[in-house]
Amino acid sequence: MKEDLLTVREVAPRLGIARGTILKWAREKKIPSVKLPSGAVRFVPSDVDAWVEAHQRPGTGREQF
Repeated sequence: MKEDLLTVREVAPRLGIARGTILKWAREKKIPSVKLPSGAVRFVPSDVDAWVEAHQRPGTGREQF
């Protein structure tokens, strides 16, 4: 099943993080992203979900970004 890619505008509120921070993290390879030939940055939803899960504080269910 093919997933639709998410934009920075869609990912930022999902994570509760500013769009500029998301873009910075994508450039720094801190969050998984895809760079399109146009230069636009997009995100695979399942990759973002896995990244969030990997960055949760153990036992709290809260993120530690």
